Amino acid sequence: MLPSDYSQVLAAGVRALRHVEAELRARAECEPNAPELWLTVRDVSGLAGRLRESDDWARQTGVADTELSPADLAALSALLAPDSRDSPYCDDSADMKSGRGMPAIQSLLDFLTRYMNGEFELEDAKTYRSANDAPAS
Repeated sequence: MLPSDYSQVLAAGVRALRHVEAELRARAECEPNAPELWLTVRDVSGLAGRLRESDDWARQTGVADTELSPADLAALSALLAPDSRDSPYCDDSADMKSGRGMPAIQSLLDFLTRYMNGEFELEDAKTYRSANDAPAS
């Protein structure tokens, strides 16, 4: 079973990723000779989108794991530890320096690492009811 707060962890992580995406996008638009920034925007945006689009059934049954990859964990780790000045994840903006949103990204990384490592007991996809299966009210 997933932790009771997993939905909040995902929602906060997605909000933080969208904030970082906006900062990186603005930086990429100002640096036309840095195509690696656009790849970083793609990484952050793609992960945020996949997390936002997956539903409870997919998460609870482990189907959502097929939408994640070790590259996603690496991108989150790079956001949290931009120790290389050459890293496109490194940003001199006040928000990135202050770590705004970084606790949410750390919580997201911790959860996704455990999820991808199979540390949670998941529901049976054949018997777990999705919200779409609920009786109409």
